[in-house]
Amino acid sequence: MKRFFTTFTLLILIFALVVSVVSAENTTLKEILEKGKMVVGINAMILPLGYTEATTGKIVGLTPDLLKLYTDKLGVELELRDFEWNGLFGALETKKVDFLAPNLTTTIPRTAILGLTDPVLFTGSRAIVAVDSKIKTAADLNSEDITFAQTKGSVYVKVVGRLFPKAKILQFDNFLDDLNAIASGRADVNMDDELVILFVGLKGHLDKFRVLEENFASNTYRWTARMDDYDLIKSINVFLQEVRLNGTYKELYEKWFEQPWNARVIGY
Repeated sequence: MKRFFTTFTLLILIFALVVSVVSAENTTLKEILEKGKMVVGINAMILPLGYTEATTGKIVGLTPDLLKLYTDKLGVELELRDFEWNGLFGALETKKVDFLAPNLTTTIPRTAILGLTDPVLFTGSRAIVAVDSKIKTAADLNSEDITFAQTKGSVYVKVVGRLFPKAKILQFDNFLDDLNAIASGRADVNMDDELVILFVGLKGHLDKFRVLEENFASNTYRWTARMDDYDLIKSINVFLQEVRLNGTYKELYEKWFEQPWNARVIGY
């Protein structure tokens, strides 16, 4: 009997070892290399990170340029797939994409469910209102008379609910719908990443909107893979560090943002 249990235990260990080896071999990074293509999910509405160019229909911006550099270094083709914000994470979970590169704000709860890379960009949180709005400062926002327009699935739905519990929240499919709700009078205000507010909301629309002075928080954007894609995350982190150290990130940032890049943290 003792010999039976010893043999049985040994078989279990061998089986576990085989399973772990097979699992290690079938990584997303290895699959990308084998098929010669990396499929990346993006929300192509955020100028200048990534947006669809009207004249060509191509997705362009800082993020596509960085991803193209990375896939060139891997020696594979890049395929970008555009999703509504609320569909991004389902696409990752169901393996419709290998990886996500949206303007994803870093939060501690997200670290428990997503495989996040090192920071790709530093940003903040701002609020945008109609140019003739009665809202002057953040102190005016926590009122039953105020309605926020927020994107479904955005972290700001919870942030707004926590910071301004008396206010109402309407949810829309994307940021442009949020702005349309404000412009039409259905909502009063939107809170989002500083980059989104300034480059998508305010730029070219000074006659329609204005931005409150307060910066509600400092944030980082990170790309994301599935939780167990350790090798892919490590590879991308090495790439992000390399392009910052050799000046490529600075060059691309200044090309798309049309302003000087200043490292916020050493190495970033």
